[in-house]
Amino acid sequence: MEPSILDGMIQNLQQEQDQRMGTEQNGLNSPHHRVSTPARAVRNLSTDILSSPNVGLRRSGQIEGVRQMHHNAPRSQIATERDIMAWKRRVVVPEIPSCVYSLQEDFRIAKSEEEIALYAREKKRRPMYSAQRNDSLDSSEHTKRKMRGRRCGQRKYRTRAAVEELAQFFHEEAEEVSSEEESNSVEGSGGSSEEWQSEGNSASDSSSDYSDWTANAGNNLQPPKRRSRRRAPRILSSSEDEHDDKTKKPWNEKLKKPKGRPRKKPNLPTGDSSMLEEWQPPKWITDTVPRRSPYVPQMGDEVVYFRQGHEAYVEAVKKAKIYTISKLKQPWRKMELRDQEFLKIVGLKYEVGPPTLCCLKLAFIDHDTGKIMNKSFSVKYHDMPDVIDFLILRQFYDEARNRNWKANDKFRSIIDDVWWFGTALTQEPFQAAYPDSHFQCYTVCWENNEIERLSPWDMEPISENAQFPEDPSAGVSVTTDELEALLYKPQEGEWGERTRDEECNRIVRGIEGVLTLDIATPFKDPVDLREYPAYCMVVSYLTDLNTIRMRLENRFYRRITALVWEVRYVEHNAQTFNEPDSPIVKSARRITDLLLKFIEDKDCYDIFEIWHTMENCSLDSEEEDEGDNTANVAGTSTQRNHPRHELDGSKICDVNAWKAQCRELVEVLFQCEDSEPFRQPVDLAEYPVGQVCRKELQMLI
Repeated sequence: MEPSILDGMIQNLQQEQDQRMGTEQNGLNSPHHRVSTPARAVRNLSTDILSSPNVGLRRSGQIEGVRQMHHNAPRSQIATERDIMAWKRRVVVPEIPSCVYSLQEDFRIAKSEEEIALYAREKKRRPMYSAQRNDSLDSSEHTKRKMRGRRCGQRKYRTRAAVEELAQFFHEEAEEVSSEEESNSVEGSGGSSEEWQSEGNSASDSSSDYSDWTANAGNNLQPPKRRSRRRAPRILSSSEDEHDDKTKKPWNEKLKKPKGRPRKKPNLPTGDSSMLEEWQPPKWITDTVPRRSPYVPQMGDEVVYFRQGHEAYVEAVKKAKIYTISKLKQPWRKMELRDQEFLKIVGLKYEVGPPTLCCLKLAFIDHDTGKIMNKSFSVKYHDMPDVIDFLILRQFYDEARNRNWKANDKFRSIIDDVWWFGTALTQEPFQAAYPDSHFQCYTVCWENNEIERLSPWDMEPISENAQFPEDPSAGVSVTTDELEALLYKPQEGEWGERTRDEECNRIVRGIEGVLTLDIATPFKDPVDLREYPAYCMVVSYLTDLNTIRMRLENRFYRRITALVWEVRYVEHNAQTFNEPDSPIVKSARRITDLLLKFIEDKDCYDIFEIWHTMENCSLDSEEEDEGDNTANVAGTSTQRNHPRHELDGSKICDVNAWKAQCRELVEVLFQCEDSEPFRQPVDLAEYPVGQVCRKELQMLI
């Protein structure tokens, strides 16, 4: 086979390079270039075969893929003397003692059983579903937030006896969770509803877990159905009993210290009036009279969200250091938001302060169909002085858009129930970054010559019979008729087939009937915070039957969904502050069920008809429960009877017969296979670990 032209060229180039390198080497060895260096032998071309393959091109005789012992191997694969000495001086790890190995093995088994128990417990929990997202990145980030929310968890304080002690850690845990969220990286968008489960994470059927309200009832949202409180009995095997015992935490397990710097404990509320005012919800939340501003959210409201207003609120909170807030957790960091968005409140709850925070879950509204979209986000806020509302009712926004204010137009604005008069000057965006936003787009001049920015929904036309102040710098009080004309006007279907006045009057008469019942006495008036000062630390939204009645009389609720939400909070507050199965919780559940059934039955005007029906049903259910309990009394295990080992009842009458009964019981235990490891004392010579464990227990004691 004739050699190819390419191989010949490569050989020629290799020979030229070898000759050139040899010439340079001879030049360096010449007397002119030698500086007291030993003489070097002239290179021979035949020795290039033994040269390192890592220098220059491939020499003749070097075949690719074949290693010619050490002569053609890379330097990295040639063992040096240092490597050989290191192998000779290698260290062998000594074998651990058997007692230490046994302890480590027990620890490993205990940890594995704890992990299996945790998996079984989490598997039984109700899964939390969220709105599906089109963006895969947002979906993964949403999953990370959900897992962090499960780790944080939502604390609920049930016992009144322990609430004073647990309240000391309530504020610290909230700060730790917020600081941990602030230090984490930016996370996904629409799934922030799990942060309130609340985050999450609560499986209760109370109205505070606001993600359970559905929008399949037309204009009104539909509350969730209460799950059955009676669970079917389950017979446990002996292996399951042992597994449940192993899942219990040992008595000497140490509590993990929270990460982060230590925080100062907040001042707990006492009987002092100044301390109580700090923890009580503010007036804009507890007020029973509807007002134009500030905006008080209600379930089912259609609102307009202004991003720049929300950014201004966040900056004001951080500047005043009111509470810990992270810019990275805000909705504009998680999703793309326009200057203003049309949204609907599908979730509402409050967080204990100070300050008391309003937590909203806002769902996007389709502009074409007007229906709720499968996309949402959550916000937390509270009313601050000198900070403009960034949420406006959609009805007020549409009315303001219909007014085309021009330069030199006179207007009036209501501030703190007082009319103030001014003149419109110009209209331009408040910030150049938001050119399409109507937020504070008007520059106005008040009668006292002060220049200020206003939004169109803050400006009202001056009526013909309006009263003007004598002093230009003063205002005029708003009349009741003028205030009613400025409030929200219910839409068709928000109060059913009847008008709001008819429904409010009917429900007020029903509540007045409930107030005559003895079972409703604890929920008639607000809780006395001087007697229970920790109540405002545990319960975030205070309400009672008289407060609900006053709000109905004042037409506070904008739709029947908002009324249902607050009625359900009567039961929620009782469950939060008291024992789960205490009498007051059962009474709150019955009162709540009674009112909800009365509100749902539009044709019912006598609430006692529903009450008598509920009483008869409860009596029947109690008789069934008593029958079930009497059938399952015998047996020490859950619904397991052992007639073979039952002792004769006649022997119990003899006072001296207890020794014989104990002897018989021990004999029965000896016959069981499970008792074999416990029949004789432990041999400490064979199991020396027992001595170590005994000493450790004695030191702990």
